Amino acid sequence: MDYSRRNLLRGLLNPGIWTQYRNRVPLPYVRDPDAACRGCAACVDSPCVDACGRKIIGLDRDGLPGLDFSGDGCTFCGDCAAVCGPEVLDVTIGPPIAAEIELDRQLCVAWGRGICNDCVEPCPEDAILMVGLMHPRVIEDRCTRCGLCVPACPQGAIRIRPKLTGGHP
Repeated sequence: MDYSRRNLLRGLLNPGIWTQYRNRVPLPYVRDPDAACRGCAACVDSPCVDACGRKIIGLDRDGLPGLDFSGDGCTFCGDCAAVCGPEVLDVTIGPPIAAEIELDRQLCVAWGRGICNDCVEPCPEDAILMVGLMHPRVIEDRCTRCGLCVPACPQGAIRIRPKLTGGHP
C-alpha cells in the first residue's frame, strides 16, 4: 500500500490532532509522526522548549511544539530528544528535519537585483551553491533543513515549512 496516500486519507478522515500538528515544522528526531502527535499532545510541561539552547522550539496556542527559524537554526545537538520520550523523539533518527525548504527567487537579491551570498556561509552542509556566482541553488539531498540559512537571508527569501505531501510533516 502507498503509505503516503494512506496517511493523507487518515488525516482527511480523522483530522483531530494531526490536522493541527501538520501545520508546524516538526522537531528533529521524529521516528513516527503519528506517535509524535499523540506524545506532544499528551505532554504536560513541554521540556523540549526549555531544553533548546538556541530557542527555536515554541508552542502554539494548542500547546504543540514546532520549530521557528526566524532567529536561529538547529544544530542537531539532541537536547530536545534527551528530555523527551523515545516514542516521540529519538536521537538515533538523524537529519534531515521532515520539512521542505523553499528559495523565493522573487525575493532573493542574488536573483537579478544584486550580489548577495549571505545564505551560503551559515550552511554547515554546503547545501546552498551559487550557480554562475549570482544564483543560489539549494541542493535538496544535502540540505538538512536546519534553518541556519533562514535568519541569514536579508530579504526573507528562504523558508522552511512543513511537508505538504503525504499528510505528514
